Amino acid sequence: MKLTVYDYDLLSASDIVGSTIFMKDKIMKHEYKRFYWMNLYGSNVNGSTTYAQLMNSQADLGSWWKGRVLMKVDCKETENP
Repeated sequence: MKLTVYDYDLLSASDIVGSTIFMKDKIMKHEYKRFYWMNLYGSNVNGSTTYAQLMNSQADLGSWWKGRVLMKVDCKETENP
């Protein structure tokens, strides 16, 4: 699962700030159940090339630390989704 964070621009298109990934097996094992800081990675601030866009949208390619998000991710079984 991938989380992508965007900025908000009132007069132009919103830009991707960075992204991070979650592993399905870790979600199923409840390893993200407690609040924790998730780091976001992307391209450098002035990056607007195709490579920069890839780095912002693919967490494993990003080499520039973009900040953190406080979060938790969990799952549970239900009869009806």
